[in-house]
Amino acid sequence: MVDNRERKTAMRRVIAVGVIAGTLTLAGTPAPAREHLRCEGEVADRLAALSIDDADVAGISTVPKYVARAQFGLPRVSSDFDGVTAWVSLNSCKGSLVIDLNRRCRINQTWSRGECRVPGVKSF
Repeated sequence: MVDNRERKTAMRRVIAVGVIAGTLTLAGTPAPAREHLRCEGEVADRLAALSIDDADVAGISTVPKYVARAQFGLPRVSSDFDGVTAWVSLNSCKGSLVIDLNRRCRINQTWSRGECRVPGVKSF
């Protein structure tokens, strides 16, 4: 039986592989474009808390969120980092588990989409 610490370490490796590919493309971009990478540990912790097996994770895509502000009455997106949305693809279902985190990498909410059903998580 794998203990929780080993599961978290393994999940961080899975996330790191996905993040490395994104990091290579972001290497020449400004720091705000890389802000979302700092929440990877919290995503791994949430997956472990939901008892999602590492082998069931097909991939993880993280999308940074930025504050929307109005300027001169027109909406615009600022460079102020506002959190991350992590989309987790699972091998066991069609759809995704979505983990929404705030700017401090604290989880706002978690839900599933498509045919994915995770105990204790709302599905839409």
